[in-house]
Amino acid sequence: MASPIAQPRLLGFLCILFILASSGLLLAEGRSPHPRSVCDGPCTGYGDCITNCAQKGFRSGSCTGFAPRVILCCCYY
Repeated sequence: MASPIAQPRLLGFLCILFILASSGLLLAEGRSPHPRSVCDGPCTGYGDCITNCAQKGFRSGSCTGFAPRVILCCCYY
């Protein structure tokens, strides 16, 4: 059994890990939480993201925020 001090720390660590996993920060590069999309690099602007996705053969694209200051350009099939 964990000590009274270690137990809240363990719970806090698990909560932070869950938040990071659900936000997409622990995903590998080029992967996305949506199975029909590909997130490829930082989003420099909404118009640029749509243009880049269209040039790569995707139907559409959008800037998707996974966490504060982590905004990626995601292209959709």
